Amino acid sequence: MAGSGDDLGKDAGIDRVRAQILNPAWAKSLQAIASEIQKVFAAAQVAYDALKPGLDAVASAVLQIAKVLPDLLDTLPPNIRGLGAGMDLDRILDLATNEGIQFAYVPPTAVISKILAVPDPGARRRVIRNNARTILAACESELALVARGDLLRHVAFAEHAALAMRAGYRDASQALCANLLDTILADQLGPLKKAVTSQKSKPKVDDFSVRAAITLLGIWSAHGQYFPEQGDLVPRTYSRHGTVHGVSRRQFTVVNATLALMHVTALLRLLDSQPAVSSSP
Repeated sequence: MAGSGDDLGKDAGIDRVRAQILNPAWAKSLQAIASEIQKVFAAAQVAYDALKPGLDAVASAVLQIAKVLPDLLDTLPPNIRGLGAGMDLDRILDLATNEGIQFAYVPPTAVISKILAVPDPGARRRVIRNNARTILAACESELALVARGDLLRHVAFAEHAALAMRAGYRDASQALCANLLDTILADQLGPLKKAVTSQKSKPKVDDFSVRAAITLLGIWSAHGQYFPEQGDLVPRTYSRHGTVHGVSRRQFTVVNATLALMHVTALLRLLDSQPAVSSSP
């Protein structure tokens, strides 16, 4: 039986394809293409073999980072850990050192994000002022977590400072915190106090854990030099020396009272995370 017109069309198409495949010129082109593909694969294999040691090293490093990263994160105060992808430890350390902002344990994560988001010192101080009540509540909560027996007498005074702040007596709170900070540093750090407060040299970050560095660099900055007898103006930023030796409206402010309490709170929480040093021989 004769095939239909459609079948004849299909047969003709197959014949044309078969003719092209059998065409010597077409077959030569296919061979050239196949040869080029083989060259590409061969080059890729050579490149892979050359890069493999490096790739293995990178993979090994990534695995090591993955193993230690949880431990590293655990050493950070919870409020900084909460920043997640927004964490910028270099910037936090820079602002602690150069502007005396405390970031360890307080303020809350949301306030840290606001501080990091603004462009200049004045804007950062406005963030602290606008969130002073929130920061105060965070300080009270963090102080309540301190459990080491030898720190509790300091915690009691820090809580008095927080109560004074809450009642609107911020000047009294700032003055108490400045003196309390001196007392805690002398009581707990002993000879190391000088390393944390002396302006002859900046504490080396590598000498401390990240948690301690963040805490202590802010405190170091708060001990910036102030010599009223040499005609220095009372600092506007929080200053331990300005608070003690330059009582004025320039120094006693909502922002500075808040920072003073933050420094005391952070130091107590840092010390509470460490074992007490025995005084026995």
